[in-house]
Amino acid sequence: MSNKLLVSLLLAASLNAAAAESDQSAPGYNERLQQRSEFVSRFAGEPMESVKFRVFDGYEPLSTTSLIVFERGSRAYLLTVTPCWDLPWTAAIGGIADYMTISVRLNAIQTAKNRCIITEIRPLDTKAMKSAEKKNKSG
Repeated sequence: MSNKLLVSLLLAASLNAAAAESDQSAPGYNERLQQRSEFVSRFAGEPMESVKFRVFDGYEPLSTTSLIVFERGSRAYLLTVTPCWDLPWTAAIGGIADYMTISVRLNAIQTAKNRCIITEIRPLDTKAMKSAEKKNKSG
């Protein structure tokens, strides 16, 4: 490999890394996640040891240690996990399958770079949360 090609590849890799880092530290992103996490926590019920999960319908990261997982329909759960440094920016998660029981300390979510053990499961009152979101948007 020629030196020019090697330098070009290293430059491209460093520019990509810098762009990814700037997206992750975009002004206000962490503050928006923190506000969303505080809002969602108001609608979380008591911790559960396990939940029978039916059909996975998406997720919303709230921090490096928390996320919402949605079931088809109107059920959702606030999960706390061991630190998952790439969780707020990951494109997809694994570890939650349709028709499985998710248990604290026995199951984990998988990001591109981390396996993060579930340490808490709390059901969310999605109806009340959506109502509050509508009220906040309307003024």
